[in-house]
Amino acid sequence: MRKLRSCYRPSLVGSHLEYCADTNHRYSETFSTRACNIVHRPVGQSDDVQQVQRWLKACLATHDSCSQRMTQEMSTPQITPSFPTRVINVGSSDGSTNPFLFETEGLKGQYLALSHRWGNAKITKTTITNIAEHKKHIQLDSLCQVFQDAIYFTRKLGYRYLWIDSLCIIQDSLEDWELEASRMSEVYTNSILTLSASVATSGDIGLFYPREESNSVEIPVRRAQGGALDSFSITDRLLSTFKEDVRSGTLSQRAWCLQERVLSPRILHFGKSQLHWECISGCWSESSIEAISEPDAFSGDIESKLRQQLYLTTWPSLEETLKILEVNDKSPLKQVYGRGPYGKWYLIITAYSSRMITNDQDRLPALAGLAKSFKQFSGDEYAAGLWIDDIPAGLLWSGLSFYASRDSPSPLRRPTKHCAPSWSWASFEGPITYPLGKLGKIDIPRDWKYGFVASTPDTFGRVEQGFIELSGRLRKLGSMIGFTADYLENTKEFSEYFLQDQIARALYDEPGLYKSDDVMCLLIAFQGCGSKTCNHNAGCHMRFAYSLLLHRSGNFGTFKRVGIALTYQSDWIGVQRTRIVIS
Repeated sequence: MRKLRSCYRPSLVGSHLEYCADTNHRYSETFSTRACNIVHRPVGQSDDVQQVQRWLKACLATHDSCSQRMTQEMSTPQITPSFPTRVINVGSSDGSTNPFLFETEGLKGQYLALSHRWGNAKITKTTITNIAEHKKHIQLDSLCQVFQDAIYFTRKLGYRYLWIDSLCIIQDSLEDWELEASRMSEVYTNSILTLSASVATSGDIGLFYPREESNSVEIPVRRAQGGALDSFSITDRLLSTFKEDVRSGTLSQRAWCLQERVLSPRILHFGKSQLHWECISGCWSESSIEAISEPDAFSGDIESKLRQQLYLTTWPSLEETLKILEVNDKSPLKQVYGRGPYGKWYLIITAYSSRMITNDQDRLPALAGLAKSFKQFSGDEYAAGLWIDDIPAGLLWSGLSFYASRDSPSPLRRPTKHCAPSWSWASFEGPITYPLGKLGKIDIPRDWKYGFVASTPDTFGRVEQGFIELSGRLRKLGSMIGFTADYLENTKEFSEYFLQDQIARALYDEPGLYKSDDVMCLLIAFQGCGSKTCNHNAGCHMRFAYSLLLHRSGNFGTFKRVGIALTYQSDWIGVQRTRIVIS
């Protein structure tokens, strides 16, 4: 490797440039005609474990934040966690023996987990008929490429056990699937390391992308006056970044994989041209010795933020949380996303709902692990994707924002099979968002009741039906100022000249199904202006209120949710509360 004198600064790591080191150098034509990458170190082969071993050793020994998480989840960090119900014994390191399915029967030990996308690959599954055979041996060459690679890499790292969903859950047993799905949070939380097929579109692709040979030139650098001598390398191979491989990778599009990433203490992402390490303490790429993002609430992507906020934040008690959310003359107003711990959950729903899921019935089960972790910290009760002590704000989900143009189609799709009560975001397939305006005092008195029927013993999973009983101000939508026929006709021509969130409007979950005269409006909260001198009642100069759209569902006083609305505050003057049930 050619060494040259240079004054490049460390901040240039990962930059691209056109560079010719020496016109007489044998690589000069290569470097002068191709974009180059400045890296701390050249990357090795895609299955090289040396850097992964260094990352893992450093994380276990020196990362205080990761140790803090272990202490929170176990009585002492020295206690080895329990195995999942089943794991794959990967066989001998030299490959002389085949892997097999091992039923752990409550034993404890260290294991790796695999996060991957099935895609169109032929995935080997454990079933009722072949489980006995799998417990004897699993023919390695019968597995899809990503499984083979995961087993191979687990062996190279020196570990014996690996958890893979399709092999460790009996796929044609609904009882076993539901039981194991309810334990998914423990599977990933207790793993020593999760192998993530971050860019593989299916199981046929595998973990190891082929890496082109590259030419590189090492450049010595003195970091500061009198500081230690360091070095960088200029390589003619452009490397994929953490953003490309992880944040925008194919695995980031899958719903199940959100909780797999957030709950895993450590993740090894297999990218297109380099590996990436992620743990609570930060993220690193194979080509750099400097962290990509630091563990604070404002850096990194949404999944990194969620992990850090869930496990590094000091959570208030439920009583303290409710006190934080009170609105009075001295309290600052908050958006839905700013409602303490609940705001974190609404961020989770926003990120999760934009991801794809194969089976609509899995909308709640695929989030159950995160919900259980959230309950552990918040102490609140969970009901079909919402948290009981913040139900009024939690009801304000929508497929569209009030900033969207009036002709925007709803991105929500109702599943063919019933998935959840109408008041739950899980009753629809599609991306969910929440209003961005600041909420004044919640108008719903804290005397609401709830109930639901779960499809399984796991109350975090599938829900057959449920209800919320509450007291609130109710008014027919068609009688309100912004929704009379005359008003709608008069404003249609001029609406394009106004900001969309400055006009009263209704956002239906399924546009075109209901007439405004058949829809009732339930006041949730006034949109506060944020002024300390305003009591956020009718007459506030912001003049809007957030409301829930309801349609009668048969019995007197029983409704189903059909959307949300931005209404004028003056519409609620003199309206008395009534008791209703939303199913």
